[in-house]
Amino acid sequence: MRTQNGKVVKIMAWACASVLIGVCLTAFLPVRGEENVYGGLVRLHILADSDDEDAQSVKYALRDYIVNDIAALTAGCADASQARVSIRAELPRLEQAANAYLDEIGCGMTAAVTLTREYYPTRLYEGEDSVRIPAGIYDSLRFIIGRGGGANWWCVLFPPICMGGARVDDELAAAGYSSEQIKILKPESGKKYEIRFKFLEIIGELFGKS
Repeated sequence: MRTQNGKVVKIMAWACASVLIGVCLTAFLPVRGEENVYGGLVRLHILADSDDEDAQSVKYALRDYIVNDIAALTAGCADASQARVSIRAELPRLEQAANAYLDEIGCGMTAAVTLTREYYPTRLYEGEDSVRIPAGIYDSLRFIIGRGGGANWWCVLFPPICMGGARVDDELAAAGYSSEQIKILKPESGKKYEIRFKFLEIIGELFGKS
């Protein structure tokens, strides 16, 4: 009888401990909607033909050429859904413009331009207004030069948080991000948001490997 009572006490203790742990974790887990950070962004990805020095130079030259006015593609878009529609409509023009430029500089290669979904690792964009973007699968505007087998360059097209101009917080808010979501993405946030960012990162890693 004493042994049975002891088992009951242990079970109750484990149950209480589990509830307590669950309550504590609740404060750190991303709340409903915060996992949608992935759906609110559109990335920009430029892939070089190879790691050859000339191929890498072409990549950066094309980057400098398109970044000058590519942000205009999504200007006035209220959210990522509108941004995707705007970008998709301009894909033929973007590809034509990219290839005209590549022909102009005489690189002997062409580029394919697509809007797709792809996996990105965690990235910290440093500056006066730093932001970390968690690893995961994002909508991505890709400029694939030649074979696309070299070291690549990426940024965030919508909202244009790594292209200068307005403050990152303002750009994210204009794109529909809540104050809680923005806090999670800020490197200087407190421990609570650091842990919540890690949970988002784990979610993104799991989807990226699926």
